[in-house]
Amino acid sequence: MECTRELQRERYRDRDGHAAMIASHRRRRYGLTSEAYDALMLAQAGGCAVCGVELASLRQREVHVDHDHATGRVRGLLCHPCNVRVVPVAEGRFVTPELLARAAEYLRRSRQ
Repeated sequence: MECTRELQRERYRDRDGHAAMIASHRRRRYGLTSEAYDALMLAQAGGCAVCGVELASLRQREVHVDHDHATGRVRGLLCHPCNVRVVPVAEGRFVTPELLARAAEYLRRSRQ
């Protein structure tokens, strides 16, 4: 087990090895090949699908593959703040678009 940890540490220190580990994780978890990931990044002009921040300027762990938790379908790439704001878990259930619309309306009313 210690040998495995040391190997993981070495791969983390080695940029190419770390990138390969991340690509392998995306493929296993989301079925997203490196080519599909690059195409998604290109389709989003390199920015977060919500706020548009340039994803290349972030650390790799701050870039998230957003997916529908019910179906597993990949929706896009998000920065960490948008990932935790757009797909929050409230009282054990996922927030729906309708609930987000109600929250937006609430905020609009509170500004008046």
